[in-house]
Amino acid sequence: MTPSVSVIMAAHRHDPYIDKAAASILAQSFEDFELIIVANAAPDAFVGHLTALQSSDLRIRLVRIPLPGLANALNHGLSLARGELVARMDADDISLPDRLAFERAAMVDDPRLAVVGCRSDLIDARGDVIGEFPFFGDDRSIRRALPYRNPLLHPCLMMRKSTLISIGGYRYGHMSEDHEMFIRLARDSSITFKNIDDRLFQHRRHAGQITSVDSLKRHYPEVAGFLVTEFLFTHNPMYLVGTVVLHPWVRSARMMVRATAKALRSR
Repeated sequence: MTPSVSVIMAAHRHDPYIDKAAASILAQSFEDFELIIVANAAPDAFVGHLTALQSSDLRIRLVRIPLPGLANALNHGLSLARGELVARMDADDISLPDRLAFERAAMVDDPRLAVVGCRSDLIDARGDVIGEFPFFGDDRSIRRALPYRNPLLHPCLMMRKSTLISIGGYRYGHMSEDHEMFIRLARDSSITFKNIDDRLFQHRRHAGQITSVDSLKRHYPEVAGFLVTEFLFTHNPMYLVGTVVLHPWVRSARMMVRATAKALRSR
């Protein structure tokens, strides 16, 4: 029987949270799904762990590919997906039990929706809530934010497979493959983005992630590159503004201001 939703998770190295992440998908109230785990350039010992995980539930499909890179893994998972709706999941996050059910309901209710997310808590390495991912609910606010930030939390999203394939899937690398793809999607005014107003996800922030300040410095040329490209396509000056707003020095300064303001409020 063909599942209606394909959940795609990439895993290239041992992650201490992957068992909890997979368990949170397998415990969903909506059960008509497959979980595709793409082990991209993963070591043998970790693949052995994933093989044992696969044997615990028939809905898990494990595939190993030699190519590194998140975009490669996601495109491979997309090519294997049997469901028309594709949900993302990271190996260190938690999907709350009704996530797939609520997001799928939103997609079924509105055929124009191409990308649907939800409210998400930010959690630390221990699983304690430390904040909330900024929430942009409707299509207009999401589109207005795209030139200078990513208003969509990639691992909590559900998307239409046919729409992703029609634009060529993912193109960029480790940090910005999602933002760049959403910008290409936004060129089509007939599709709609949405974040539903339900808290259905927990996004983990920890030291092992690639979104550190040092990583921002390494990947900024890539981010600035696709923002400038989009400016040349659309002539929208906000994409040039985005190259400034997302510069690591500017982002570091903004973080320092926020930290100072928080410290002053706590006095």
